[in-house]
Amino acid sequence: AMVLLYVFAGRLMMIVCTVMSVVVFDGGVTGAICGFVVSSAFSSIAGLWLSYWPFKRVTSYKSNIRIGDIMSYSFPVMMQGIYGFFIGASSLFFVSRYFGVEEFALFSNGYKELPFLSMVIGATSGVIFPEFSRMSGNGDDKRNFVALWRTVWYKSSTIIYPLSVFCLIFAGDIMAFIYGENYRSAAFLFIIVSVIGIVRVVAYSPIMLSLGLGREFANTHLVAAIMILALDVLCVNFFPNIIAIAMIATCCTVFCLFVMLITIAKSLESSLFKLIPLGAMSKILFASIISCLMARFLVHITGITNVLAVLAIGGVVYALIYFPFVSRLGVGYIDIIKPMLDIFANKFKTESSRQLMEESK
Repeated sequence: AMVLLYVFAGRLMMIVCTVMSVVVFDGGVTGAICGFVVSSAFSSIAGLWLSYWPFKRVTSYKSNIRIGDIMSYSFPVMMQGIYGFFIGASSLFFVSRYFGVEEFALFSNGYKELPFLSMVIGATSGVIFPEFSRMSGNGDDKRNFVALWRTVWYKSSTIIYPLSVFCLIFAGDIMAFIYGENYRSAAFLFIIVSVIGIVRVVAYSPIMLSLGLGREFANTHLVAAIMILALDVLCVNFFPNIIAIAMIATCCTVFCLFVMLITIAKSLESSLFKLIPLGAMSKILFASIISCLMARFLVHITGITNVLAVLAIGGVVYALIYFPFVSRLGVGYIDIIKPMLDIFANKFKTESSRQLMEESK
């Protein structure tokens, strides 16, 4: 629970500091960078404090872990970060180098993954990584890995899918609200990149690193980076178009995720269909699409043109239709939220009891 809260708060603070420095203080690019640095500094300080907090009453002793073991684990992670940089930056580089200023502005603002996507995935990653590591160290049955993976995938999809579908259907209004009416044409780019959110529901790194698949994890990103660079070069030379650049980046990213999913399934001696809760995912996705289309239609027939009003009313109508609908399909959000609330409640009771005992002493 503490890791989940830390990751979520860190991502939220980064967004707030970056946006406030530009919107409130009119800092421009320099202000955005300063906001990012400030939020990173506070997140680093909080992370260092939290890393020592669980071990305040633990006696330290010499570890049996060798430097070679640490490097064999961390090196693939470091290389994946390098390859990930090329995956994320190559499209922007080619658009800025071979296309005009206006198209670069459209691409840089439109082709962005949903902000909440990284927040949810980062939060779940921080929670499941220690659990997968514990299971791997204890030699748990591979079926337990599959069961936990399916549970995390299902719970993450209940949050990501409804929000992703709303952003897909209301993409034009979202672009107009954030950047202005001139950027409404960037909605198609936003729709293309949002497809990644449907596939990347959970973080793949915790289970792959826990299963000793660090090298495969890094190599998959290397292949994706090479594919993006090669296809982008062909694109700008033979069929220059920012939509094609966006399609290349999305297809290569989805390919990377699909290969990692197959690798995980083989390692767990499971099939791809057993690894993913397709039935529950289909229900959530179906309910999200139908509910959001109905909300979009109802907002349209009212004749409302104000962007903020369209998004606010559309979101409320969407929620009023979606939750009863998805409940009829057998997806219970109460069963998902209640365990999380119980964890926070038990944590609060434990801390309160501990404080009372210390005060009584």
